[in-house]
Amino acid sequence: MLRQDLRFALRLLAKNPGFTAIAVLTLALGIGANTAIFSIVNSVLLAPLPYPQPDRLMVLHESSHEFHQSSVSYPNFEDWRRLQRSFTAMAGFRSDDFILSGGGHSQQPEHLRGETVSAGFFQVLGVPLLNGPGFTPAEDRTHGAPQVVISYGLWQRRFGGNPGLVGQAIPLNGQSDLVVGILPRNFWFYDQADAFTLLGQWMPLQLHDRGDHPGMRVVARLKPGVTLAQASADMVNIGAQLAQEYPKDDAGRSVDTRPLKAAIVEDAQSALWLLLGAVGLVLLIACANVANLLLARATGRRRELAVRAALGAGRGRMLRQLLTESLLLGLLGGGLGLALAGAAVRAAPSLLPATLPRLQQIHLSAAVLAFALAVSLGSGILFGLLPAWQSRRLDLQGALKDGGRASTGASHRLQNLLAVAEMALALMLLAGAGLLMQSIFRLVRVQPGFDPAHAMTMQFALSPSILSNNQRIATALDTLLQRVAAVPGVTAVGETSLVPLSDNESDTGFWKAGTPEPPPNRMHSALQFFVSPGYQQAISMPLLRGRFFDADDVRGHQSVAVVDTVLARTEFPGQNAVGQQINMGIFGGAKIIGVVGHVKHFGLGADSTSKIREQMYLAIDQVPLAYMTGAGQGVSLVVRTAGDPMTALPAVRAAVAGAGNDQPVYGIRTLSQVIAASLAGQRFMMILLVSFAGLAVILAGIGVYGVLAYAVSQRTQEVGVRMALGAAPGRVLRMMLGHGLALAGVGAVLGLAGALLTTRFLASDLYGVRPTDAPTLAAVTALLLALAALASYLPARRAARLDPTVALRQE
Repeated sequence: MLRQDLRFALRLLAKNPGFTAIAVLTLALGIGANTAIFSIVNSVLLAPLPYPQPDRLMVLHESSHEFHQSSVSYPNFEDWRRLQRSFTAMAGFRSDDFILSGGGHSQQPEHLRGETVSAGFFQVLGVPLLNGPGFTPAEDRTHGAPQVVISYGLWQRRFGGNPGLVGQAIPLNGQSDLVVGILPRNFWFYDQADAFTLLGQWMPLQLHDRGDHPGMRVVARLKPGVTLAQASADMVNIGAQLAQEYPKDDAGRSVDTRPLKAAIVEDAQSALWLLLGAVGLVLLIACANVANLLLARATGRRRELAVRAALGAGRGRMLRQLLTESLLLGLLGGGLGLALAGAAVRAAPSLLPATLPRLQQIHLSAAVLAFALAVSLGSGILFGLLPAWQSRRLDLQGALKDGGRASTGASHRLQNLLAVAEMALALMLLAGAGLLMQSIFRLVRVQPGFDPAHAMTMQFALSPSILSNNQRIATALDTLLQRVAAVPGVTAVGETSLVPLSDNESDTGFWKAGTPEPPPNRMHSALQFFVSPGYQQAISMPLLRGRFFDADDVRGHQSVAVVDTVLARTEFPGQNAVGQQINMGIFGGAKIIGVVGHVKHFGLGADSTSKIREQMYLAIDQVPLAYMTGAGQGVSLVVRTAGDPMTALPAVRAAVAGAGNDQPVYGIRTLSQVIAASLAGQRFMMILLVSFAGLAVILAGIGVYGVLAYAVSQRTQEVGVRMALGAAPGRVLRMMLGHGLALAGVGAVLGLAGALLTTRFLASDLYGVRPTDAPTLAAVTALLLALAALASYLPARRAARLDPTVALRQE
């Protein structure tokens, strides 16, 4: 019986290629968009991390009243590891940059993204190395023998997959690191790192200072039977114990424990769930459209169904036949939609924001294929159920008598309801898209605190031969600035430890001179930038009072600082901040010599109250020599030119690379590109929502057009009688147009109510506009009504042009 139903359904669909093509294409767009977005949601949010028992992996941060999550000091990490009772093992990790000089197939230096980790890092994750014994725990200390584990990709790219590489030394950051392991091909952790070195060998001054928080986090694996709540309570108790033992550095500090997966995806999950919900509305509109098509088609098949019933077919049998046809349509649409989704997923890495976690892991998995099948079958049932159920009300005598031309009032009501639902859902999507567009338009007009025109930034690393001597690092940085400043077209150049709007941050605690040093939990913090004298001109940041750094602000002279307007206003209300003294970290006391404008480092629309508001600039030439190693490995340049900065790039790159061409340059971007990158996530959401809303509006317009076109075909006799009795074409036009606009109006009212409920979920992604912004909601409502009027006009005009004689003769 099923085979018979399928054969008949196929013949029927082939007999009506226009109807079949429209229905399949409509479903393919809805199912394809849903499958593509679900593949992203599944790969990023739902799929387990690629480690054994990934739900047992936790990530730990320090926390305080000011920062819910902050990096961990190395002495605290060592105490955690010694005192904890909830984890089988702990390992520290921090992102780092490495320079691989020479070796392998290429002798050119190469910048590598990497991590410095504890010796037991890979054991905590449960990841076996592809080759090599791995780190030696005894070397995870200051002055230990340098060791490195490299990625599979670096092993293949740089060393040609040499099987004898393990046990050999490679030149990394100016020293010889012994290769002790090669990672599996698909290993991934937070970012796609190429080199892993030992954390215990990293910069002894930072590691041994309990008050220093050098960007380190901790990953740990729960013991069997231990819950997250138990481990969290254990670590909070340890934090309280350390706060008592070391009040100077740990007072007011605790420990935040959370699942590793949650920590990786937390910034992306709300946006992805929102997009999945939005694309689900598109699918509902597509299903409503196809249901309307099937209702109209079922009315034309009333005589066929009546004959079947007269020959003994039961209602259940006819219901099954109609559902088989709709399921077949759903599967055909799903097949084409899956092909569209596959193409979208293949293009995803180049289209999605680079900040999206697990970006390279997005693929069409078995779960996605199961989702596509479920959506296809569910859609077939959803849009086929109403027409199939409507067939149960078939009037056998009436259908045989009128030849199947007449339609029931119930059928008209269902079609009208579906059209109203389409308009309501479309308006909800339009409202979200309109609000995000408003937000983006306002964001691009925000002043970032500097002038991005004619300026570019880049990162560089000094020659490995220089990195072993801190005095040579300081001299080399000064020499490099002089070389770049001499490039034709360069008007200003400066070095900085942080580029505005980048993902990096570094803060320093400080207090006003003449007041006692506050405990850590009450000390104010400022975002700190270590910069050269030319930085202010290079980035074109307004100097409001005092002066910026000059050539006299060097080691051995009085320590000085420049602060932003937020720090000056907050710490010295009603006073001139210039000339005031502050105490802080490694600088001890410093004199404020200038006040500059505030830079929106955390994003053009970031809520400054949730981040470090105050900013402080310190002279890189006054950094103690003992801390210069880090500057030599990852300082950024800001270069301002008279014209297009990209035209000066080759000469600037050559000046930075030096005579030996052994100082790699990377991360080259104009400041305009830096600003655009900071908006990438919001722009991506806007583009997708606008695309979904546009598709929804088109489908809703087609739905209204279809309802009215069908109404005109069914009311031909009525229109003919009206016009024969004297009704003017204009009145007929207004009658039919009013029908369409009435449907759109009801849909708009329902859609506005739905938008008021759903747009609040966009609140965290909006800037300068409320989720209930009346002008935006009014504009999208007017747009939808205008499109509905256009969709209604075409069939209404056809009705107004009917010849009453011909219309009555046909009946």
